[in-house]
Amino acid sequence: MTAATPAADSVCRGCGSTAYQPEAGKDFCLNATRCGENEWTTRELSPSSDRGCTAVIECQAGLDQNGDACTCAADSCRSCTQATDGTNRLLLKIHQAPEMSQLGPVLASSLGGSATDSSYVSECHERCTSTVGCVGFFVYDQTRTAGLRGNCHLASSYNADRIIGRGGGSFYELESCQECEPGFAVDGLSCKAVDQLPLWTRSMVTLSVAEQSQAGAITALQATAQTLTGESLSVMYTLEDVRRSGGDATLFAVDAATGAISTTKPLVGPGEVLLTLRASDNRSSCRTASLVVDNGGCYVETTLRLVVVGFLQTCAPIVYYLPASEASVTLTLAEPELPTSALGLGIQVLRSGTCFICCFLPTRMT
Repeated sequence: MTAATPAADSVCRGCGSTAYQPEAGKDFCLNATRCGENEWTTRELSPSSDRGCTAVIECQAGLDQNGDACTCAADSCRSCTQATDGTNRLLLKIHQAPEMSQLGPVLASSLGGSATDSSYVSECHERCTSTVGCVGFFVYDQTRTAGLRGNCHLASSYNADRIIGRGGGSFYELESCQECEPGFAVDGLSCKAVDQLPLWTRSMVTLSVAEQSQAGAITALQATAQTLTGESLSVMYTLEDVRRSGGDATLFAVDAATGAISTTKPLVGPGEVLLTLRASDNRSSCRTASLVVDNGGCYVETTLRLVVVGFLQTCAPIVYYLPASEASVTLTLAEPELPTSALGLGIQVLRSGTCFICCFLPTRMT
């Protein structure tokens, strides 16, 4: 603080971002409280008031941060944050509240004007826990708001990142689950079972197949239905997409019961085909990990990459111009690499006047 002079009033300096001073006219600042690792900031630091902190218990897989046993309130919950007083409510903000969607009208207290601050909090907490969809509440619990004291606002949702000032009250959230056990997903304050997707016995498959002289079976991909409840489920297969480097997309079919894939007419190549195969169970609906309920069974898809084998290498054509003075010529061609399924080789000779072009031609493969 700069002292006053005959010509100017005293000038106060700010305390900065790490201190505060609640009394006007003081020439010193107080160091602000720093919340610990397992504490929440319930009131932000201001030039005239200290930061507020409240201790919490971080319960993870049955143990808290000190290694002591703990149990989350929600069934099938693996990780949660708890109040140290065992009330299942956590003080989130003092004199502030997050933006929230209010559940129903404001509820006036039935305790009268002489009740304690904590009594108003307990009353509002009880109203929240007995109201379907309530996840938190704001209550005017302090004497500075005599006309509003005890008023209870229930929240169906709130945004903890958007805070507004609301002097004289406190916002509490109910204990909720942050992580559920496998097979469950967070749903509001609790965990809800999700349906298990079918499981492919093989993931994405690449398969080399030879050209076909007639339509027939290629391979089979299979999946098994998964359930945590022991229900009897079956799997049905459908062909969702065919991408082929040239040719007919209707060339393939899948057996709905067995997952066997076959061609509807001879497969010729060389080329590449990507088949998208879907396996669906026979549930009437499927609750996914995001808790979206889809009509029809749970399903998974996989991709089968078919490489239709042709020759790996063929010789470069030999072009030979036969002089008029020669009646015949002998040409030597390098032997190409062949797949094991090849039946044999043919040689093609093209003649245009005195020009001969020779090279190997593939024969049909099984």
